Amino acid sequence: MTTANPQRSQALELAASRLALGTWLALAIIIAVKTIQNPDNHSIYTVLHRSTSAWWGGVNVYDRNVFADDYRYGPVFSLAFSPFICLPYTVGALLWALLNVGIAYWAIRALAERIFPGGKSPFARDLLLVASIFPSAHCLYSSQTNLLVFAFVAFAAIAVVDGRWWLAAALLAIPIHIKVWPIAAALLMTACWPRRLAWRLPIALVAIAALPLLVGSPAWVTHQYVDWYRYLVGPAQSRHTYRDAWTIWELISAPVNPLYYAMMQLSAAAVALGLCLWQARRAKSTQDALLFILASWTTWQLVFGPGTERNTFALIAPLAGWALATAFLERRGRWMMSISYLLMVLAAIGGFEDIFKSFSIVKAMHPAGVLVFFAWFLIRLVRLPKGP
Repeated sequence: MTTANPQRSQALELAASRLALGTWLALAIIIAVKTIQNPDNHSIYTVLHRSTSAWWGGVNVYDRNVFADDYRYGPVFSLAFSPFICLPYTVGALLWALLNVGIAYWAIRALAERIFPGGKSPFARDLLLVASIFPSAHCLYSSQTNLLVFAFVAFAAIAVVDGRWWLAAALLAIPIHIKVWPIAAALLMTACWPRRLAWRLPIALVAIAALPLLVGSPAWVTHQYVDWYRYLVGPAQSRHTYRDAWTIWELISAPVNPLYYAMMQLSAAAVALGLCLWQARRAKSTQDALLFILASWTTWQLVFGPGTERNTFALIAPLAGWALATAFLERRGRWMMSISYLLMVLAAIGGFEDIFKSFSIVKAMHPAGVLVFFAWFLIRLVRLPKGP
């Protein structure tokens, strides 16, 4: 064998490594410049800063009659975000934006190396990193917390692989105090490892929930949690901001029956749970079981879960990046995964839907892309060669 092939392989790996690092650095620089020029431009930091400041001032940020901003984060998040409001406004916005980019990159790289099949190959890992950036760029550009939430779940999955069950419980509990709906991921992991997590997770949830007691009285903290709960179960946002199975149903046959839709949501959740339990018992490794949980959770959350907006779809960006890279490297379902990826990326572009707003079907691009991804994922799983 000549040295041409090894040299070509090394050149490809070097090019992929530079491309991965370069694209993520480019995104970080673009976001940094945008933030320095105008910290309020396309950024949720404004709401987070104003809400946390009001929270420390004793304002009930969960009462729309008192506080107009749509703030749905828990008291623990307000406490954790507090260091940013102590900084100059632009500095805080810049650090928050770069923190989200850095944690997203770290989580995706860690998943590639510890959970995703084939990720130990530097070339495959770098392709995954490049492919992950495009579905997630819109979320990171606006400093949203969806990839931060995913990162906690991803690190919890790695803690499960390492058998660090208390760390896994804590990492699963934290995002529940940010957005609540990550409880679906926590419940799926708990159902698959009940003896390890069924008692640790509640303790972690309560312990983290008690942190605001460090700065407030028990009565005040309790009142905050009650108001947060009431706010979350109160009137939902206008349906025009959502993109989910309801959106697809509306396009096929409007109006949607809320009771039937709720039954469909619960049925889909039961199917996801059953599939995860089945896979946990038959998987050749813990990593395979966790990959299935991550795919099932993100699919259910984005298609059938509550409050799925355009920015929420960044939740599946790491899995979509892995799937696209894997489809081409393994030569399995390349067209299928390309269509899925294209639907998710186009739907994430802010002006795309506005340009084609006369075509109602564009509203269904995101959930349709996720469903195609999960179909590809299941087909790949079935076609994988059986182990010994």
